[in-house]
Amino acid sequence: MQETRVLVETRRTTDEETISYGFELPIDVAEFEEKLGVGAESGDYRIIEKVLPYADEVHEHTSVYQLNELDFMYRQLSSDMQEEYVSLLTVFKNLEGSKSEEYVNNAIYNSFDIYFKNIDFTPFKEEIDVKKIYQMMLWLSEGCIFRKNRALAPHERSAVPLGTDHCPVC
Repeated sequence: MQETRVLVETRRTTDEETISYGFELPIDVAEFEEKLGVGAESGDYRIIEKVLPYADEVHEHTSVYQLNELDFMYRQLSSDMQEEYVSLLTVFKNLEGSKSEEYVNNAIYNSFDIYFKNIDFTPFKEEIDVKKIYQMMLWLSEGCIFRKNRALAPHERSAVPLGTDHCPVC
């Protein structure tokens, strides 16, 4: 299991001193409010350091509730999927800013709009980006298939199409 912790500091100062405290995720809201002296919903705090496998999704102004939600979603993944997620982030970080990243993101967002156009997303919380969850699940599944396919010998990769009964990947 990956380490998940953040360092949070208050924006308000007490006697010209900023209060900061480190938390393991998931964060207990009552402990958070007690240690920092600010409400979890107040916005009077910011994340100044983070050690998270999904650190790219967390910014300075991410709320405690959003952190806990991301942590919950990540922990729901199997350990294999968690490893894939971390390795895929490394691959996709190398693509950042490239034409490939732009193409992949456009394809993902366009496919989402096509295949999920008749689905009601109102049951989701407003701060949940369903397209991002869809994108994460696509990356995880593609990464898993890529890793398993990479383990095959080159002649096996081209000879066995994905989705057949004889495919050791599927």
